[in-house]
Amino acid sequence: MERNTEAIGRGKEKPRPGLVNVFELTEKQREEFQRRLEVAKGRIFVFIHPYWTLVDHENPEEKRGRGELVTRDTNYAPGRLQKMQRALEKLLVVQRDGAPPIVVFEDQRPHMMEGLSKRITKTLVRDAYIVPTLPGEEWGAEPPGGWATLNDLLKELGVSEVVMAGMSLEIDKIGDEEVYGDIDKWGGCVRSAVGGLSEKFKVTMSKLTFPSVVDIYDHGAEPEHGKTSKVEP
Repeated sequence: MERNTEAIGRGKEKPRPGLVNVFELTEKQREEFQRRLEVAKGRIFVFIHPYWTLVDHENPEEKRGRGELVTRDTNYAPGRLQKMQRALEKLLVVQRDGAPPIVVFEDQRPHMMEGLSKRITKTLVRDAYIVPTLPGEEWGAEPPGGWATLNDLLKELGVSEVVMAGMSLEIDKIGDEEVYGDIDKWGGCVRSAVGGLSEKFKVTMSKLTFPSVVDIYDHGAEPEHGKTSKVEP
């Protein structure tokens, strides 16, 4: 994606923070990602399709109506969707030294990418990173090159752990209880990402998922720096 710049000094330009495609990192962007990752001990914060319900995939000129997920937020988990979105925006504004780099997965179609960029780039204090995903719900959160391609890149960059957030996460119930501990009972785009990324990385669930929430659940490989303490948004 294009980078904005602002003039400083005599004709010099300083790049403004923006959304950077992880598959298109320049040498400097790669070095900066790795520097931040080293301070964060190999951990990244991943948000899956955080604004999915706000855009009509088939008609980009119209906002999505109150679909199933939005209705469920009202009836089943009041305020959870907005909490997740506000948390992402707050994290993008703060991004203290040592905070994990933020990686957002978003549908690769231009109107989806543009919508995401308009919502969050004005508040960025550091670059955030984007992973394009295949269009349509049937693909979950899979990137165009497949999970192996993304996993190899993230491993090469030094990632060892993923903290997961976003939508949608659907968890089956047995009676009145959701089956938190059995990943085979999960569904949705977040489940797709957990399954794909946990092939190479430890995946820890944050509470910033929608409409279902897993309190704390670790899945996948152990990170090289050892066990992780409880994750808080």
